[in-house]
Amino acid sequence: MQCRWAPVRACGPALFVVLALTASAGPARSGEAAGRKEELAEASRLAAAGKGAEALAVLDRLLAAGPHNVGAQRLRQDLMLAAGRREELLAGYARAEANATFRPMFRYLRARAEADAGKRREGLERVMALEPRNFWAAYDLVDLCVSAGDLKSAERWALAARDLRPADADVRNVLGNVYIQAGKPREAEAELKEALRLRPTFPQARYNLGLLSAAAGQLKDAAELFAKAAEEDPAFAEAWNNRGHCLARLDRTEEAIAAYRKALEVKPGYGAAWNNLAVALYRKNDFWGAWAAAEKAEKSGYAVAESFKRVLARKLFPDGDAGRAASEGRK
Repeated sequence: MQCRWAPVRACGPALFVVLALTASAGPARSGEAAGRKEELAEASRLAAAGKGAEALAVLDRLLAAGPHNVGAQRLRQDLMLAAGRREELLAGYARAEANATFRPMFRYLRARAEADAGKRREGLERVMALEPRNFWAAYDLVDLCVSAGDLKSAERWALAARDLRPADADVRNVLGNVYIQAGKPREAEAELKEALRLRPTFPQARYNLGLLSAAAGQLKDAAELFAKAAEEDPAFAEAWNNRGHCLARLDRTEEAIAAYRKALEVKPGYGAAWNNLAVALYRKNDFWGAWAAAEKAEKSGYAVAESFKRVLARKLFPDGDAGRAASEGRK
């Protein structure tokens, strides 16, 4: 009947999250740069809201004024890939590579657009061999290597990205993530704290520090870090879930239940949070509530422990009839 931790926050860039707003090929007046940043931020907000066509319209307008904006090109690529327009995208890159000025950027984008993860990694590694200072290629390689279970290479590329942009908070968080998974807590803590120094409001980095504190048995500190991450990003269901787990382990069950319910408010299909809520309700002797939460966990695709369901059935019916418990619980 043990609660489950949410996973480490994604090591690579999440879809539609803009990590560096512009990569200008030449100088621009501060007002122009600010305008481009705002347009890119608006496109990102539209994309996150599921308004892909509107986001693409903003990006096309932005890129017509300056195709060298890598942040805009990456977001446009993500949207077109999500819309199933890979071939159109690749054809456009092939034409753009004919222009020597933009060839390195479109070589990178073409490699990033490969459907197969292995080919994508090979392509990005070729880009790095040709252009060792290509920040974006190094950054993307981190996520690919982590997904392949190659943490040694992931650390190598994360360090390369950090060397290229030492003041980039996202890179520090990514490297911290890699160190967490590689079992290097001191190195992870240093990178995550630097990420927060560079960007004081950074819920992902704060969440990952919470994971480190929890792993070290510092549950009170971890609960506060998860709470702060959720305060900064109220839709951060994993932070609410992990706060609940810390509070449950501190025997603050009522607060844990409140945290799990908060996670489920923002992510109703969150199976792990339903499971954890079931365990917490069991501890409060709310056996029917626990059974209902366990059923919702399973409907969300989460594998609730059979031993837990048997214990619940025995609490609900002396004969331990799980089938009858399920039938009664639906009434």
